[in-house]
Amino acid sequence: MGNLCGGTSTTADTATTPGAAKKKAGTAGSAQAAQTNPTKPKSATRLSTVTVKSKGTGSGGNDKVAKKNGSRSSTIHSHIMKQHSLDVYQKYEEMEVLGNGSMGHVAKVVIKKGYDGGSAYAATGGFGGTTAAKDADKAKAFLKAAGLTGSLDSASVTAVKKMAVGTGTASSGGATATTASSNGTTNTQSESSSASAGDTGSGTGHGSVIHSTSQKCASCYALKSIILDRVSASFVEELKNEINILKQMDHPNIVKLHEVFSHKKQIYMILELCDGGDMYTRLPYTERESAYHTGKLLSAIKYMHDHGIVHRDLKFENIMFENKSATAEIKVIDFGLSKKFATNKLGVMREGVGTLYSMAPQVLQGVYNSQADMWSVGVITYMLLSSHRPFYNKKRKVMIDRIMRCDYTFNKEYWEPISDDAKDFIDRLLVLDPKVRYNAEKAQQHGWMRKEFKLEDRCDLTGSMVARTNTAMHQYKNNPGLKKLALNVIAHKSSTAEVINLRKAFGRFDTSNDGLISSEEFKIGLRENCTYNDESIRDMFDAIDVNQTGNIMYTEFIAATLEAQGQVDEDRVAEAFDRLDIDNTGSISKENIMEWLAGTDTTMEDVEEMIAKADVDNCGEVSFAEFLEMFRSEAAESSAQHGIAEEEDNDPTNKRGSITKAGASMLASISVRNSREFEEDDVSGIKTNSTGTGSSTNTSTDENLVGIDAVIPGGKFDTDRDESKESR
Repeated sequence: MGNLCGGTSTTADTATTPGAAKKKAGTAGSAQAAQTNPTKPKSATRLSTVTVKSKGTGSGGNDKVAKKNGSRSSTIHSHIMKQHSLDVYQKYEEMEVLGNGSMGHVAKVVIKKGYDGGSAYAATGGFGGTTAAKDADKAKAFLKAAGLTGSLDSASVTAVKKMAVGTGTASSGGATATTASSNGTTNTQSESSSASAGDTGSGTGHGSVIHSTSQKCASCYALKSIILDRVSASFVEELKNEINILKQMDHPNIVKLHEVFSHKKQIYMILELCDGGDMYTRLPYTERESAYHTGKLLSAIKYMHDHGIVHRDLKFENIMFENKSATAEIKVIDFGLSKKFATNKLGVMREGVGTLYSMAPQVLQGVYNSQADMWSVGVITYMLLSSHRPFYNKKRKVMIDRIMRCDYTFNKEYWEPISDDAKDFIDRLLVLDPKVRYNAEKAQQHGWMRKEFKLEDRCDLTGSMVARTNTAMHQYKNNPGLKKLALNVIAHKSSTAEVINLRKAFGRFDTSNDGLISSEEFKIGLRENCTYNDESIRDMFDAIDVNQTGNIMYTEFIAATLEAQGQVDEDRVAEAFDRLDIDNTGSISKENIMEWLAGTDTTMEDVEEMIAKADVDNCGEVSFAEFLEMFRSEAAESSAQHGIAEEEDNDPTNKRGSITKAGASMLASISVRNSREFEEDDVSGIKTNSTGTGSSTNTSTDENLVGIDAVIPGGKFDTDRDESKESR
């Protein structure tokens, strides 16, 4: 799994599994240390790499081979997603309820104050204690949030630190009050700035929530709750399926899952937030915009299909914009109906699932494969270009007949300005025979894509940013293994605003647009701007490829280039520390790392070497101060040796100096069906609502209306739309 331990790479015949009792995971203060230590086998050979076991093709090897066999290697990123048997509201606070339903609700949430950094700050109330200046800054911020004023000497800083952890109080003219919250933290605020009644709210299936108007939504997430006793057993399986699949996905245009909570017969999923709306919200699209979004969608689909995943419910509602900006990218969401398939068995599926208007003929017939997704791409592209659906009729039976006959047309006035290349692209996808229908790779090579979705259009970067990312990757290979793990955790949790230029840099290397960087793409990308020799480039590639898949994954690339934007903020480092400190003891032990890397061929000897490089006081564990020092000393040394450029880019989105928590919105999201002026009918056994109802019973007759006409509601050709909504 890449060069995590340093030194010369060697291979061992057998992998050592930890024999120690792992520390019991739980809340802070309740964990117990392991009673025994694993013994090192006398014949063990030290590994400088952590080899990941492939589920279907043996350990290690090139991921391209694994993908051909329909298997996927386990990666360290699948371990980043954390599952808890706890109340989600102990850690997260709801800022806004986005939707309610009979089965649960969806909300915009933020981590509560005092939980930032978790175990890293558990004993200090958010004070890292690394420097007096840092503590003073945190003390000022704490008092400001509490509505207090006044100067701070060293004694005052100490007093505020005590107040932050509930062991003391501060005062300012008698205007403060100290109250203990239900989670054991202490909240202090001015009497004149107490929360108003308007700041409380409630949602389906959970208690009231205080909305902190004084707290900026620095890192917002989406919370998706499901009340288990209100859904069917099949829906619960869909939910588990979605969680398992999302754990495996690592693509810039696929939503990421961060945490899962189980509490009192409810499941809560914490996902990246998308507040930019689905594809309906930005109608109409120009041909260039349509090509851009189609190109990004194809990249995500090729990635899924290469990794043995078929979505099975691609539609406008399941493609979300990551934020409200005009340049926001799309995210594919709602993997509840997705399925793993085995390419060596042709990947045949029979379940009748999906949504009628984007459903392939073979799905209606009950025998299909991953090419069903490509039919959906054709439907989506048709809608992007014309604001119309290709198959429509007021009667469900007639609509199905039109789908089965591929009965669509370009003979309407709204198709006149659209290029012949775009129409030909659609023709290659809306093909009855799935063997003739273009797959994702062929679709990417179509003339329309090459003309309208050029590389320079999707990775516009300044020269200085290119230089900084290249320098950061060169420095990354010298990082200790523990820091590489931490940077991957930070990269996974980073928002769009925090890594937007790094994402563009990834696109500059990913010339094949498949969500991965091959060794050849990496070499070509570096040779364009650098003079590194082949050996140096190979060393850089191997260091970034920590999962040893033979390709650089998206999160791996972001991890390797994070420090190109400056010193990583302490709170982000603390967040990574908390994730690696599995049992919340306030230090990272060898057992923590072994448990975190469960499923890999990591040996205890490998882990001991990782810990030793960060364990300054030789106590056998890594404290937060030691963990933070890896980022500070390494950054200072690298800056001195390589002289990172200090000039700022003209691009206003490029925020240097720290990976801050001030991202306006997180990456995309969850499946919440927007309100429509129509209701979509379903066919028997077909799920049509992206939030689900737990039921697929069809009681309609042939005379029932599908509720879909030629014009997309709200589109540019909807003559009956509300004029007040034309701004959409």
